[in-house]
Amino acid sequence: MNIDNIREYIVIVNKGSGCIFQPEDDSYSYVLTAKHNLEDSETKVFALDRLDRFVFKNGNWDKIAIETFSDSKSEYYFPHPDKEKDAAIIKIKKVNGLDKIVRLDDLEEERTGYSLCGYPEFRKDTYSPYRIDENVTIFGTGNHKFREGHIPNTSHEELVGQSGGAILKIKNNLIIYIIQKHPRILRSSPPAESAPAAKNNADATSKARSRSA
Repeated sequence: MNIDNIREYIVIVNKGSGCIFQPEDDSYSYVLTAKHNLEDSETKVFALDRLDRFVFKNGNWDKIAIETFSDSKSEYYFPHPDKEKDAAIIKIKKVNGLDKIVRLDDLEEERTGYSLCGYPEFRKDTYSPYRIDENVTIFGTGNHKFREGHIPNTSHEELVGQSGGAILKIKNNLIIYIIQKHPRILRSSPPAESAPAAKNNADATSKARSRSA
């Protein structure tokens, strides 16, 4: 596993981003994302108009539409029940060929060496929609378990649309995920109340939101 392989895990969710996470069950996969990518912040109206991933094939990155696990929203959309936690799970049909993700519960010893990956909004329909920023640093825990981070050499324009994408690092050939949201960072576990299958998953994911310092 290397940083060039990561793009196959990162997806477009409407105007934002998300990342694929493999549960223990072999019949489906998850997309982890920010809740606000799917719900209007004021009206709370839900919409899923775009869910795409890219696969490297014959020297090119081919765009593939992702299918939800069911046509019923109640069977594929699991927003975090806490309104303060901007995180959601989309249950999708199984994506094969991607490794499982390892949960990191303690970020205190894992502060440096992360990469931020996603699809900035202004890039999404261009020849080069994907962006990765390396050498991201995670700061300490603040109120409500919020975390912030320093993303070097970027701009606000490049961050808009990356909400829900991954801040990650590769360690011992394993991927450690954090889900990022501009402009703040939140660390939480997948909403077990909404997605029981995630509760017992040994390879669960640590999710978060971030901002440029």
